[in-house]
Amino acid sequence: MNIIEDLLPRNQQNRPSQNPSSSRYKIIIPPKYITVHNAWSPWDAKGLNEYQKTGGAITRPASWHLSVCDKYIVQGIPFGETAWHAGDYRNVANPGVGNTQSIGMEICDFYDYRTKRNDQARYLKAEAQSIELVAYMITKVPSLLPYPDCIVPHTKWRAASGCPSRILGRRNGWEEYVEKVGEALRNMEEEKPPAPPIDEDVFYRVIVGSYNDRSNADRRLAEAKEKGFSDAFIVAFRRT
Repeated sequence: MNIIEDLLPRNQQNRPSQNPSSSRYKIIIPPKYITVHNAWSPWDAKGLNEYQKTGGAITRPASWHLSVCDKYIVQGIPFGETAWHAGDYRNVANPGVGNTQSIGMEICDFYDYRTKRNDQARYLKAEAQSIELVAYMITKVPSLLPYPDCIVPHTKWRAASGCPSRILGRRNGWEEYVEKVGEALRNMEEEKPPAPPIDEDVFYRVIVGSYNDRSNADRRLAEAKEKGFSDAFIVAFRRT
């Protein structure tokens, strides 16, 4: 999967783990969750990431790890660093967990503020790409909780957000999204190349034994030769 890395500058307010003035400075926590958002913006993934690098997201401050559209996936913050995407500081059950322990993923919806509509065709392609991305990350980020517990909507951390509204607004939308991630995971498993068959005509040599005393190594070598392993030998390394 092609993920374009275009990281936020280290000292920006919306990259707290690299900002010396932040309480999160130098704090790295392996992520447990992937939090899904809808962007409500007119931009593609490159434009959305540029917004958090140079635009209004700096002063809000707001940030996220991944921007996903129909053509690109752009990473703005490394996994493990905190990003300000969950708004969960008042979450009584899990205060701060969404920001500090989840990967924030924004799905571009190409929203036009003038017409109050989004480009649905492009959005659905972006959503499909986000599903493939989530499945890919589940296989590549070992700290994530097992599927499906690792995939959560923004509303888990901040119920009033209503986000990701494009998905939650459809009947059974979230359940279908999670199931599609499961399908992608199963497809990835099926596409793995099979293990090469064992060739019974090939001779495999296994070297067994590690000894601190040369006499013990010599005795083991003699035993091996008595049992017919005529080409057995000793490999010695000097300890430093």
